[in-house]
Amino acid sequence: MPGRGARSVSEYAGAEDCAGSADAESHAPGGYICKSQSMHSIRRAECRQRVGTGHLPCRRRTKPASLWPARTQIARRLLSAGRAREAWQTIEATEHRRGNCSWDWPDFEWEDARIDVLEALGRDDDAQAARWGCFERSLSSTHLRAYLKRLADFDDLQAEEKALDHAQRSRNSLQALSFLVSWPAVDRAANLVLQRSEELDGNHYEILTPAAEALAGKHPLAAMLVLRAMVDFSLRNNRSGRYRHAARHLLECSSLASAIEDFGRFEPHDAYEARLRREHGRKSSFWNLID
Repeated sequence: MPGRGARSVSEYAGAEDCAGSADAESHAPGGYICKSQSMHSIRRAECRQRVGTGHLPCRRRTKPASLWPARTQIARRLLSAGRAREAWQTIEATEHRRGNCSWDWPDFEWEDARIDVLEALGRDDDAQAARWGCFERSLSSTHLRAYLKRLADFDDLQAEEKALDHAQRSRNSLQALSFLVSWPAVDRAANLVLQRSEELDGNHYEILTPAAEALAGKHPLAAMLVLRAMVDFSLRNNRSGRYRHAARHLLECSSLASAIEDFGRFEPHDAYEARLRREHGRKSSFWNLID
């Protein structure tokens, strides 16, 4: 089955609740702690998108939610001791946190413990439903791979197509792009960019840069649009610290343009660069890197 090795940024995206925390929890085998900024970026973008502002007035966790990790650990200890029914009672009684935002992001540690208990109880169908539910809510490639691995031949191919369709329709274009690039489903990633390029937030270079690299070989127009998103963000927001990267991206756009036969509804490169010079011509520290 194609491409199930890489882990995408998207599955880490909801690790931090909207109020923020000292340590972010990422879903990774063998450990959950990770402080990488890139693993928080899509969740922050989603929160901004939902309220239409750069600040989300979410409340911090309530006290009952703070009991969630301890009770999850208790359930795991019970499961290790062969007391699966008691582990189930504990895991179901836990008031597992969902955060205080309206987006229903899964608590991966709680979800994984629940899945393990379900399997120990012989409730394989319920465990599979839980894996699929985690994927639907977060585009977690880890849970999707685990789900597909347990399906019969040919059923897994149909389920994979269903999953990729779901990802491509995700309302969070950055999350979807990250997942599709890393799965990999590069053709679908290119299609998403061409259909929804106006949604790409050029601030998230840690997602867009590898996406442009992945797309450049077979999909130069999509790669160019991803690069343009980062150039536009840097210039519109006067991010002079990023001008060196933005200049490199613009030069890469020029190189990609020679491989594009039809720009469709998008500006040809020469027209795009000419417009940038009209709108941002006074930003000499940028143009000195180009000319």
